[in-house]
Amino acid sequence: MIAKELISQDYVKVDQNEHISKLIGKLKLKKEKAAVVFDDKRFVGISTKRLLIKTKQDPAEMKVKRVIAKVPVLKGDETIPKTAKLMYTADSHILPVIEKGVFLGVIKLISLIDLIKKNKKLSNIKASKVMSTKTLITVNENDRLGKAIEIFKENKIDRIPIVDKKGELINIASMTDIMFNFILQQQRKTEARGIGRNKTKTRAFRDRIEADAFPIKNFATPIIIDAKPEDSVSKIIDLMKEFEISSIVLIKDKKPVGIITERNLLKLLIKAVTF
Repeated sequence: MIAKELISQDYVKVDQNEHISKLIGKLKLKKEKAAVVFDDKRFVGISTKRLLIKTKQDPAEMKVKRVIAKVPVLKGDETIPKTAKLMYTADSHILPVIEKGVFLGVIKLISLIDLIKKNKKLSNIKASKVMSTKTLITVNENDRLGKAIEIFKENKIDRIPIVDKKGELINIASMTDIMFNFILQQQRKTEARGIGRNKTKTRAFRDRIEADAFPIKNFATPIIIDAKPEDSVSKIIDLMKEFEISSIVLIKDKKPVGIITERNLLKLLIKAVTF
């Protein structure tokens, strides 16, 4: 099996001269974590939710070309293990496939991970054998939004379990929720005041600082998706696909004990001998 067999043409496409607000809207509509960026018809890179959450500029004014990441470009004839290694090294959710100058589509991280289910030995592994405890970072329900944003940035994670005083899971905050509920809220405020004025930029910056006034629980997901340490890797993958999320929190006695990310599963795939 080679990379070309996993090509998807269902991806978010954006021009580098479009405003970030449009990119955010497209990502939300398609429920994707990354977009392919073009300069007219020429591929120039990708833009991700992670890059967007890092920006301190006004999404109503900044253009996509300011948040472009370079990733390996595939030809399509790469083996699955090689493709998985490139994806892991790039720490990306998608890799572009270009053959003889023609953009064919992308390989999605979830498509690679889904291959694990074809290997019974791998798919039946318990989640506890794959989960990570070092990257399990929690926040208290009353912690400020600003703290969560810094955690996202520094640890390159997408979701954070929210716990109460007993350490029991009560909800989960995601980078997506913060981006779409807070950043876009600030964008609307900026547009209402008028784009291009220095006062607007100053006020927009102040609004971001005021994010620390909000408790993180205000930006929690409406649905809690978790699993048990004894669940199979196959079940974890199914949950990720069904709810379109990149990590699953593992719970024991109502408390988070570990987390499985797409990268954890990708690493498992890389160790496989044949596919």
